[in-house]
Parts: sequence; structure tokens; C-alpha cells
Amino acid sequence: MNVISLISKRLYQGERVIAVVTFISMMLIMFIQVFFRYVIQASLAWSEEAMRYLFIITTYFGAACATYEHKHVVIDFLGTIVEKFVKGKKHQEAVFSAVDVLVCIVCCGFFLWMSNVMFTYSLDLQVNNHLSTAIQFPLCYVGYAVVFAMILCAVHYFLELFTSANTFSKDLKAMKEGEK
Repeated sequence: MNVISLISKRLYQGERVIAVVTFISMMLIMFIQVFFRYVIQASLAWSEEAMRYLFIITTYFGAACATYEHKHVVIDFLGTIVEKFVKGKKHQEAVFSAVDVLVCIVCCGFFLWMSNVMFTYSLDLQVNNHLSTAIQFPLCYVGYAVVFAMILCAVHYFLELFTSANTFSKDLKAMKEGEK
């Protein structure tokens, strides 16, 4: 296993732990909320708010996991277009690997840009001391968790860029050798 794969896998393991722990915490709070509401006949004011913030954290760390696993939604109409207009298996593979490189660059840039936007927002929350209503929890921490998860998505795409570029290089070499 090369260094890039090892780094990416270790990041994924950490992301997965955070996503699972926050998800289990959310489920436990939901169980406690239902128990208090229907068995004890008393609602907990803090439970819905806590679940909302745990849901946000779970979602973004789950997105980072999905980035590592290549499980995001994709639109794959390119395959039909390439098959019609590009002749030869090696040429098609080169086009696909070039698109993979482009996708990695665009997605990495998008997640870095969004993490910058969210970081600015989180700083604003921190400077203005925004607290949640029921539990008086500083909302900037939720924002920083989202920033961290987005940076992890960008890192996964950045690391995948090296693998995609290597594949593209090999496909180009194979294509040129096939033309000889």
C-alpha cells in the first residue's frame, strides 16, 4: 500500500469513528427524548437541539467518508458520449482518466472554497458569541466541525488527484504504444 492510500485510509478511519459516534449519540438522545415524552410525560428542551447539531456533524463527516469510498452521486452521461465519439478502448480510457483528474481538481477547489466560506461564518459566530437557545452551546464549534469535514473531503480529492494523474499517465503511455 503506497503512502497516499495509507494517509487516505487513516483519515477515513477517523472520519468514520466521528460519524458513528455522533450518529449513536444522536440515536441515544432520540431514545431518551421519546422515553421522557411518552413514558414520563415530560419533554426535554435540549434534546431536539442537541440532535440537530449532532445530525449536522454526522452528515458532513459521512460526506467525507463517502468521498473516500467514491459513493457520491454522479452523473455518468459522459460514458455514452465518449463511446460514440471516441474510437478505441485505449483512447476512451485516456479520456475517462483525464476527466477523473479534472473532477478531482474541481471538487478539491470546491471543498476548499466552501470550507473557507464556512470558516468565515464560524469565526463570525465565535466573535459574536452565538449560543444555541436551549443548551447554550457555542454554535461556532458546530461550524468548525463542518469546516474540518469539508477540508477532509478536499484532502481526499487532493490525494485522489495523484492516483488519477498516475492512471492518466499510464493510459496515455498505453495509447501511444498502441498507435505504434
